[in-house]
Amino acid sequence: MSVEVADALAAGRPCVALESTIVAHGMPWPQNYEAALAVEAKVPTKLLPSLGSAENSSILLSLGYLLSYS
Repeated sequence: MSVEVADALAAGRPCVALESTIVAHGMPWPQNYEAALAVEAKVPTKLLPSLGSAENSSILLSLGYLLSYS
């Protein structure tokens, strides 16, 4: 997870995990990236959004940076 999310969780600040399925399946580039940004923008400012995914029985957070490399 990103340092930003890890720090927020350690400090007890609220975060919200956004499942990656909303951008990973059925949306071509760059619509998937635009959709991810739009969903993150809907998160109230008091919460820290973090794009997440489940892979091999692990939960991965802070995947938003990967979208810029698609």
